[in-house]
Amino acid sequence: MALLNSQARQLHTTFHAKYAAALEARDLMEIYLADLSLKWRDAETALLRDYEQTKETYERDCQRATQPIRAVNQRYRGRSNDGVRGHFELALCNITLPIPDDYPWEVLYDQQDRVLQVNQCVPSLPDASVVRQDSKRAPAKRDAEAVLRRYVPAITLQIAHHVARNDLQDDVDRIAVNCWSRFFDPASGKLKDAFVAALAVRKQDIIEFNLQRADALEAFRVLKGAYVYNVAEVVPIEPAIRLDKEDERFVAGRDVLDGMAQGQNLAAMDWQDFEHLIRELLAKEYADKNAEVKITRASRDRGVDAVIFNSDPLHGGKFVVQAKRYSNTVDVAAVRELYGTVLNEGANRGILVTTSHFGRDAHEWAANKPLTLIDGSNLLALLGKHGYNFRIQSES
Repeated sequence: MALLNSQARQLHTTFHAKYAAALEARDLMEIYLADLSLKWRDAETALLRDYEQTKETYERDCQRATQPIRAVNQRYRGRSNDGVRGHFELALCNITLPIPDDYPWEVLYDQQDRVLQVNQCVPSLPDASVVRQDSKRAPAKRDAEAVLRRYVPAITLQIAHHVARNDLQDDVDRIAVNCWSRFFDPASGKLKDAFVAALAVRKQDIIEFNLQRADALEAFRVLKGAYVYNVAEVVPIEPAIRLDKEDERFVAGRDVLDGMAQGQNLAAMDWQDFEHLIRELLAKEYADKNAEVKITRASRDRGVDAVIFNSDPLHGGKFVVQAKRYSNTVDVAAVRELYGTVLNEGANRGILVTTSHFGRDAHEWAANKPLTLIDGSNLLALLGKHGYNFRIQSES
């Protein structure tokens, strides 16, 4: 009996010890779960905060990136001359043509006559060759000639048809497409530009064509397009319609470089004189590239300070220039503004020139975009290239 009582007491003691340990373990588990729940709530709150911040940044970037397109669309809905032209420039950015992407093109619009014109650079036929995608063997001469004969007419028809299909507000009655090439003149050996194909057609006539089924050459003839096929040399033609490309913003440029003293401080010069200096400098830089540099009317909106019309078919086109006589770092907002201007103007490239320097974010944002950033040191080097020795020193 005493033994049983002893065993009972021992069991009772062991039970209470384990029960106390279990209660302690439960308390520890509840503390751990409470701490884990708190950490979970904190993590969830942080994730939601990061999500909202990322969403806000994304939406802001989307708004900023699409602002130029929305601005063009707003002007297009208002049916302004610039808005209609900008709309078709954006539309033509989405057309796929069998020519290099960097071949320049421009859109012109006559609101009074409801005529839209597209000038597209195309390779000259003497420089073109036909290859087979399914074989390394050269195509038969007859097959190659059939492709080349239809090459330029097909491009012309595709552009005209694309314009007709994208006339969403019925702003166009007639469409003119002029294709031009750059070639070496056999008489002088100099590079020249010449129109090689032209099509002036009513919108309703071209929109009814099924270009996937139609023979490009026959369709071009039916629409009375002008084109002379010759694989030996470029045969210039005169377009039926040519719209004036003069811009009312352009003003006569003033030559300021030769009137400036060597060593003059660019950071202290008048901002309008600085814009004329940049125009004159770029005119000298592009003088051997058969380009024309025009300066725009003086304004503080910093939209476009100068425009370069470069006829080089590979690296040319329309370049818009912004000149900023700054002393502080040019931030990424100015670079985004320039890119928006490039889109609005239908330009091939944007050039931003400053007496200051660009931040790292500006360089990173401009990467892989058709933008050229020229800071103060590069501006001085470019001036030195043309014999001008100036300096840039911020006024204290």
